[in-house]
Amino acid sequence: MTDQQAYKQQACSTLMHLPLEHISGPAEIYVLAVDLPSSAMDTFVQCLEMGTEDEFNKSVANAASRLPEHKKYFHTIAKRICEANFQKKVTNIMLYSYKDNIYKQLS
Repeated sequence: MTDQQAYKQQACSTLMHLPLEHISGPAEIYVLAVDLPSSAMDTFVQCLEMGTEDEFNKSVANAASRLPEHKKYFHTIAKRICEANFQKKVTNIMLYSYKDNIYKQLS
């Protein structure tokens, strides 16, 4: 089994047991597996503003300024989130840290 397959299996196993009762009916859930420690992921998620694309981009810059060592990676993740949220209109987006086996839902 490759590392990628192992990470996918780990993510699926964790996410299959989430309490998702707040999602009614069939819904698309976008899960983005990230290589971040939980502390960096917490900071990133806390900074994010999902209102408009402009607010989102400013909040990403804010997160990157707080943790400059993750700046490039934050922008890579943000690009994917932006595509899902603003272009594909996915309302349920989750980040999954395979490094620490935790998840965060974006709102």
